[in-house]
Amino acid sequence: MVCFGRTHPGMTTSHIREVVPLCNQAETKVQVVAEMLLLTNDIRPLATDNLSTDSTSYSECQGDIITGAEHLSKLAMQVNKLVHSVTSSWQDVCKVLNEICIFVIHLMEICSHAAYTLTYTDKDCILAVAGIVNKYKMSRAKVELELSCAKIRQSAWDELTPERLLNICEDISTYVKLLSECCKTASERVRDPSLQDQFKLCIKSITSCAATLLSSIKAFKNRPSETYHYRCVNFCEPLVASANSVINFATEQEFTGQAAMVTASVKEMQRWILGACMNIVSSCIQLFKTVKQLAYDITNERCRNRIVQCTDSIAHASQQLTDVLLQCQTKSSHQASAR
Repeated sequence: MVCFGRTHPGMTTSHIREVVPLCNQAETKVQVVAEMLLLTNDIRPLATDNLSTDSTSYSECQGDIITGAEHLSKLAMQVNKLVHSVTSSWQDVCKVLNEICIFVIHLMEICSHAAYTLTYTDKDCILAVAGIVNKYKMSRAKVELELSCAKIRQSAWDELTPERLLNICEDISTYVKLLSECCKTASERVRDPSLQDQFKLCIKSITSCAATLLSSIKAFKNRPSETYHYRCVNFCEPLVASANSVINFATEQEFTGQAAMVTASVKEMQRWILGACMNIVSSCIQLFKTVKQLAYDITNERCRNRIVQCTDSIAHASQQLTDVLLQCQTKSSHQASAR
C-alpha cells in the first residue's frame, strides 16, 4: 500500500501545521451549527445568503438536500483517495476538508428549513413569528469572529503569513459588518427609544473593538515580531467579549420572535429529518478528527482504515436522509388528503 505523503515533497511540517488547525476549526464550526439548528426544539424558517424563506418549499429543499448529500459523499470518498495516494499533499486534503465543512453546514441549514416547512402541511400548526433580529445569522457571525481570533491566538507569530493575515482581516470585517447591519435594522424597528440607543451603542462597541484589532494586525504585518503578535492576541479578547455581549443582548426572546407550535405528528417528522442529518454531521466530525490524527502520524494504518469507515458512514447516512425525506413527504401528503 502506498503511504500518503511519505515520499511526496509537498508533505512538509508546515503543511501538517495547516491541516490540524483546519480540522479543529471545521469540527468546532460544524458542532456549533448543529447545536443551533439540529439539537434544538426551536425550529424556525431559515434565511441565509443561499436560502430564502419566501420561496423555498419542502419539495425544493428535498431536491437540494439529496443533491447536497450525494456531493458530500463524493467529497468524503475524495479524502479517502487522497490519504491513500503517494502523490497527494496536505494542501489537497485541506481543500477538500474545507469544502466538506461548507457543504455540511449548508446541508444542515436546508434540513432545518425543510423541517420547518412541514408546519405548512398541518392546519393545526401555528407558524413562527419573525422577530426584529435574525438569531441564526448573528450567532453564526459571532462564531466566525471567535474562530478568526482563534487563528491569531493559536498561531506562532512566524506562521501568520501576509496571505493568512489578509484572509483573517477580510473575515473579521465581513462579520463585524454583518453584526452592525443586524443591530442597525433592529434599532430602526424597535419602538423603545432606550432600546434604539442600546442597539446603536452595540454597533459602536463591536466596530471600535474590531478597528483596534485590525490596526494591530496591520502593524504586525508591517513589522512581524513576537511583540506585535502579542498585541494582536491582546486585542482579540475585547472583540470576542464585545461580540458575546452584543449577541446575548440582541438574541433575547423579545427581539427574536416566536417559534412555531407544531402537532405531535409534524414534530415526529421534524425529528426524523434532523436526526438523519445529525448522523451525517457526526460522521463528518469523526472524519475531521481522524484526518487530524493522521496528520500527526502519517504512517498510522488504523487512521486510514477509520477514514474508510467514516466515508462509508457518510454514504450510508446520506442514503438514510434521502429515505427519511421521502417518508416525510408521503406521510404529510396522506395527512393532507385525509383532512
